[in-house]
Amino acid sequence: MTRSDEVYEFYVGEGVTLSGATISIEGTARIDGTMDGTIKAGHLIVGIEGKLKGDIAAGTADILGQVEQTLSVSSLLNIKSSGLVQGSVVYGELQCEKGGRIVGEITTNAYDPVETKVVSIADD
Repeated sequence: MTRSDEVYEFYVGEGVTLSGATISIEGTARIDGTMDGTIKAGHLIVGIEGKLKGDIAAGTADILGQVEQTLSVSSLLNIKSSGLVQGSVVYGELQCEKGGRIVGEITTNAYDPVETKVVSIADD
């Protein structure tokens, strides 16, 4: 459910199915229905009933529903307790509430070689 004072540059409502679309916006996109396609947004919200599948890129993202295939978030990826992300995931920062799930390959783009520590484990 969305609040009436929230503004989105792109919105797929509950009960709406959008297939094969390519969307690119600088603002906020919210998916409460079902979308299969390519989306690039400044901020992405997938609502609790939302299902998003395809090649997805965002600056930041809040996932309450389901995301599948490829998700690339340059800054904060926030997976809420009801969220499920499946596929290939790249993120800058990750926040995942208890109950939130990620299934697949996960990589950070926030690699900082100065702070990386190498640990070696050997069997004796």
